[in-house]
Amino acid sequence: MGGGGYGNLVRKYGTAADNVLDVRFMDVNGNILDRKSMGEDLFWALRGGGTSSFGIVLAWKLRLVPVPEIVTVFGVNVTLEENATDVFYKYQYVAPRMDPDLLIRVRIFGEFIGNTTNKTIPLLFQGLYLGKTDSMLQLLDKSCWPELDLDLYKIKLDYVRTPIPKSGLRKIWRKIFENDRCWSCTLLEGRWRNTTPTSLKRVQWLQSLEKLLEPYVSKNPRETYLNYIDLDLGVGRNTYEEASVWGERYWKRENFKKLIRIKAEVDPENFFRHPQSVGIIVIENPGPFGADGVVTAHTIIFIQPTIITVHHYESNKTNL
Repeated sequence: MGGGGYGNLVRKYGTAADNVLDVRFMDVNGNILDRKSMGEDLFWALRGGGTSSFGIVLAWKLRLVPVPEIVTVFGVNVTLEENATDVFYKYQYVAPRMDPDLLIRVRIFGEFIGNTTNKTIPLLFQGLYLGKTDSMLQLLDKSCWPELDLDLYKIKLDYVRTPIPKSGLRKIWRKIFENDRCWSCTLLEGRWRNTTPTSLKRVQWLQSLEKLLEPYVSKNPRETYLNYIDLDLGVGRNTYEEASVWGERYWKRENFKKLIRIKAEVDPENFFRHPQSVGIIVIENPGPFGADGVVTAHTIIFIQPTIITVHHYESNKTNL
């Protein structure tokens, strides 16, 4: 909540921060505050401004939202050889106009083709619809997006009590290859330790990918998401000029200035701090502080090792 908090219901109900009703909070003096006693400025800052800059959140009170008893989930895997470029290009135009009950996100990653050295790029379109399958299919038909080629699927589950022998695994692999769709699931845990040549090479690749994306993402500033703290953006905070290099990318200029003012009021000695916390900075002629930021439509690209995750959502509720 302190950094925003996005999830599968974000298109309909906004971020987690948008649904905070109250908070139990300890300030630098040990006072326990709620929304009423802390005032609206600090309450605003805690919902997207990073709670660790201002104090300690002890509890959140959240608005519950209705979810139907039956929801529909799906996943469609499309490779470059299956016209993934055309499908994704169309997705960028279709996603903003979709019904808010439907969220579709895209995971992009690289993988080898079979036991060869050739690589392909599968795009995994994952969707959640707040309703039954029939009505969701009607929405997709109206969106004029036949390229997605959505198929219904059935799931079966078994429990494995003893390890499967290699001979059995090879039979399973052959059976999977008989199917007309090959599925892949990649789970990454932890971070790279950038001490080996291989790790350094991967980090350099990640940085080069970030540079490649520059013409296609937000500009002035190039926006990023607080809950994915990136120290590569910078950690300077002795002056506003230094801090703005990373602060304006998280919150934009007027929001960042407002957070600095609130920080000076609630934690003047800068007790709560970390390399990218909101600091005590003197701003000359700050001007009036703007209203809460409003996000109308975003396509957010999160870059991780070998995986790019793309989320598209609309929200007129986002606090920061």
